[in-house]
Parts: sequence; C-alpha cells; structure tokens
Amino acid sequence: MGVSVDLVKHYQSSEILFPDVDPNNGYRYYTIRHGERIVASRKYRKMGFSVNEAKEILYEKDVDEIKEMLHEKKLELDQKIKLLQLKNSRIQEVYEEFEEMGHKVGSVEIHDGPGFYYLPHVIYRHLNDNEKVINELPEWMESLEFLYKTYDVKCKSDNIFYDKTIGFYIDEKYFDALGFKKIDDIEYYKPSKRLIYYMKEEYSTDRYLEEYVMEFIEKGLKTGSKIKREQVFAQHIMDSNEDGKRYMYYKIICFLDY
Repeated sequence: MGVSVDLVKHYQSSEILFPDVDPNNGYRYYTIRHGERIVASRKYRKMGFSVNEAKEILYEKDVDEIKEMLHEKKLELDQKIKLLQLKNSRIQEVYEEFEEMGHKVGSVEIHDGPGFYYLPHVIYRHLNDNEKVINELPEWMESLEFLYKTYDVKCKSDNIFYDKTIGFYIDEKYFDALGFKKIDDIEYYKPSKRLIYYMKEEYSTDRYLEEYVMEFIEKGLKTGSKIKREQVFAQHIMDSNEDGKRYMYYKIICFLDY
C-alpha cells in the first residue's frame, strides 16, 4: 500500500485500523479490507485533514456532516491559496526592487506613491509602550515579508531634527488583503506624489540617518520641488556584502507640497 509498518501501527493506535488478532500468540493480521481503510484514510489526509478528522469521516460522520467538513476545508485552502498568491506577488516586487536599486542609486525621481500604513514601534530608541501598538505587533511580525523597516524623520526648516521613530511600513493593498486592523496609532498616508532618492552607503556607526536625509533634501531642493520637511521616510530595502564590505540600500521618501 506504499506505507510503512510504523504508519500502519499509528493508524491502529488512532483506531482507523482494527486488525484481526490471533488469540493464541497475539499476532496481528491485515487483509485487503484494511488496505482499503488505509487508502480511504490517506485520501482525506492528502486533502489536509488530520488523522483524527479522517477517522471521524470514516467512522462517525454522516453525509451532511462530511460535506460540512469538506466545505470548511475548502474555505481554509482558499485562504491559504490567497496568501500564497500574495507572497508570490510580494517576492516579484522585492526582486524588481533589488533590480531597480542596482541602476538608480544616487538618482532622484518623482513617483506616484501608493497609500500606506506606518506602525511606529520604536520612539527615541526605546520600544513604544503604547498598549494598542504592542497588541498589534505580533500580527504584523507574522507578516514580515510584506513589511519594510522604515524610519520616520521629521525636521524643521533650520535642519534641526525634532523627532524620529522606527516602524513598519506596509502598502495599503497588503494591509487590506491581510485583514490588519485600523487603529488610531497606525498612521495612514493616502496615495500622493513623492520624491524618491535611491541611496547606497557603506555601513557605518559614525553617521546617523539624519545626515543621509539632509543630503536627500538638498538634492530634492535642487530639482525645484517643494518638499514637506516635516515628513520624510527612510525605507530600508536591503543590505549586501560586496568586496568584503557591508552596504545599506534605502529609498528616502519625501512628500511634495503642492
């Protein structure tokens, strides 16, 4: 039947198989009808049911109850397929971002940016102790493949920084598709035109992100754009090791003032 002796024993202990037992020596005997039980059980196992659920279907449930179990399993698989499709789409986006960063480093462009949500979980280098944020973090951490580690940097016109948080950035389409909850402490930014600076820098503990942001603002101002200095995001794209050196790749994102 293509199954191991151990699996047959497991099916017996799970009460899916009831072998014939010789009362004289305790030997167990399996016939073709036991093989049919193995086939039936394996069929439902391959559909995603547990051993116990397979036993219920084979021995305990009527037709209507089995139909309900099949319907629930289909809904469960539909949800998994949806998530896999989202992950597949996300992997393609990350691939394209890596490819894009390779030839756009150092350039400044104006883009129509999508709506996104930002969950600040570090404030002034300390974990955000807001209970609502803490409660949301586990769910966001379960979907890290859809998130960006992002710095939210605010500065005054005299180049003095007065706020910086670290958080998770997620595009609106993924936020909605994954069913994340909307709470006041999750910041929402609607679709708008943004100035993007593609940055690659060798990793250094001597420079702060604010310095990179100021360089970006200066580049942005040279394009003649009106920049909202009070709202600048540094979106981490990737790290790489090249010739024994570690490099950081960021998109510095600034909203435009029209």
